[in-house]
Amino acid sequence: MKKSLRIFLMFTMVCSIILQTNNIIRAQEVPSNVITSAKITDESGKPFAEGVTIGPWQAFRIYAEYALPDHMVHAGDTTTMILPIGFGTAAPDHFEIKDGDNLIATGTLYNEKPGKIVLTYTKYAEEHSGTHGSFYFNVNVNGEEQSQSGKIPVTLTVNGKVIPAGEVNYKKPQWVNQPLRKGGWMLDDKTRGKYDIRINESNNVLVNAKLVDTLESPSVEYVKGSIKILQGKWQNLGSTEVLKQQKDVTEKFKSENRIKFEGNRLTIDIGNLPKEVETRGFQILYEVKLNYEPLAGEEIHNKVDLTTDGSDSHQSNFYKIRDAGGVGEGYVYKIKIKKTGKDGAPLAGAEFDVIRVRNKQKVGTIKSGADGTGELGKLLLDDYNLVETKAPAGHMPLKDPILIKSSDFGSNKIAERKIENKKISKIDINGEKTWDDANNQDGKRPDRIRVNLFANQQPIQNVEVRPDVNGKWKYSFKDLPEYDNEGHKITYTITEDTISGYTSKVEGYNIKNSYTPEKTSISVTKKWDDANDQDGKRPTTIKVQLYAGGVKSGPEVELSKDNGWTYTWNGLDKNKDGKPIKYTVDEVSALPSGYIKAVDDSDPNKVVITNSRQVEKINICGKKTWDDNNNQDGKRPTQITVNLLKNGTKFKSVTVKAD
Repeated sequence: MKKSLRIFLMFTMVCSIILQTNNIIRAQEVPSNVITSAKITDESGKPFAEGVTIGPWQAFRIYAEYALPDHMVHAGDTTTMILPIGFGTAAPDHFEIKDGDNLIATGTLYNEKPGKIVLTYTKYAEEHSGTHGSFYFNVNVNGEEQSQSGKIPVTLTVNGKVIPAGEVNYKKPQWVNQPLRKGGWMLDDKTRGKYDIRINESNNVLVNAKLVDTLESPSVEYVKGSIKILQGKWQNLGSTEVLKQQKDVTEKFKSENRIKFEGNRLTIDIGNLPKEVETRGFQILYEVKLNYEPLAGEEIHNKVDLTTDGSDSHQSNFYKIRDAGGVGEGYVYKIKIKKTGKDGAPLAGAEFDVIRVRNKQKVGTIKSGADGTGELGKLLLDDYNLVETKAPAGHMPLKDPILIKSSDFGSNKIAERKIENKKISKIDINGEKTWDDANNQDGKRPDRIRVNLFANQQPIQNVEVRPDVNGKWKYSFKDLPEYDNEGHKITYTITEDTISGYTSKVEGYNIKNSYTPEKTSISVTKKWDDANDQDGKRPTTIKVQLYAGGVKSGPEVELSKDNGWTYTWNGLDKNKDGKPIKYTVDEVSALPSGYIKAVDDSDPNKVVITNSRQVEKINICGKKTWDDNNNQDGKRPTQITVNLLKNGTKFKSVTVKAD
């Protein structure tokens, strides 16, 4: 029983293996008639113009038409296309053939001898009928294998069938030694590129040599770890060159700090290479990384400068992003605008920066002409922002960028957009001039002033202002733009021309001018000419009055011994109605008996009032007598002096002699 079971199980397994083997479909080459035709174009997909030549390693395209036979192609099947000897494949090394979002096949390029392109089909091919279409890939002429110039046929060989694609006009270069040479190309990953710098191909002596390399395209950076510096001696082979006796000196340069990366700039200090050094040539290789997904046909720009004590050399270079499997046409698209007002009238003078969204690069400027239109061509099929940097005169600029999507480009490869601008609103500025100068007491106020208007601190207008019939000094500025051409609100300010003696204060758009009128002071002093009140007739007080222009000014003032018979009026207005005020002072109390008044105003600010009185007079007579027995002894003098005392004080003296 067990033996029978084992035999049954073995039979079942064998049957199963046989059944499974019958279900296996091996991948195979599809028939040669899959590729129905081929043609060549330049790198951008355009036919070669008559007389145009290509050089070694210069990429061009092969377009191929295909048609898959129904029910014969399975997932994993392949089509292999072989290039002629002397041609090689160019990046990218992989591409896809799609029907919408469905993947039909993948393409792989093998840069072998000969070069070949292999299509590998997906399950889509076996599940659909009538599958056909086109694809393209990049190839070049191998400069080491093609030794002659002239027209070279380009073909694809598929399963022994030769499919002609056209002829390229190849020009073999004559290699001329240069002090500086640079080339660049895209790697298989189109976000990566590689540059080759060649220095001193003539092997000259170098003194203080320095290389400065600059990445000019935005959002591109050096892959610092990729740099490689080779030193050797360049040998010219006629159509190319080779660096002989080469030695990798990268680590030596690094250890000596002779390599410096600074943002988008690479500096290499090459230094001195005298004639005693046999190998004075260099090859510098490095890679770059794009921080975005580039489009086919896009140019990645770069420049390099070599300075020595003997001479300077400069090279500019770019490489193009190449694609395969689709139809990328490069810089052939255009944006066209029509600038109008709200009323539809064309507006000239608008300016837009065109910014590529993918890498934020400004790719050009659009300006609107008299008909309101403007355009920018040679664009990639991509998304762009239009940023208005200058609005038409009298119109508000746009605050937000205008997005142009890649889907906005029509079959004519033009994206058109009508753009409207609002007019800038207008405002009036009104102000009034007021005076704080005691109603022009000193006559300093001018009969006119000048008010200046500033917009964002820049003078734009001025106006002469006079008083109106009501004595008001009003002014205005009409129809002023509220916003500038960049959409920012304009700040308006005013000033006035300086007025001598006045201070100016601006409040909003009103101006107040202040002037402190001149003041003066008047003093009065009472003097007495009465022999120091000998007769006791002087009063103890008197009253004086100040007059301004003959009119009483203020109350009467009392003068007495207590205030030194003097008084000063301070803070008096010096002028009235622009003319000096004549101040006078007079004594207004009744004169004491016997006094007369005299006013001295020779100094109008120091008035002196003198009251005079004649004092009463008396005569004093006397006689000198002698009691000396008639001068018996002869002692009597011939004369004597008699002193008159006034209140006990010697007052006068007189000499007396005998008559």
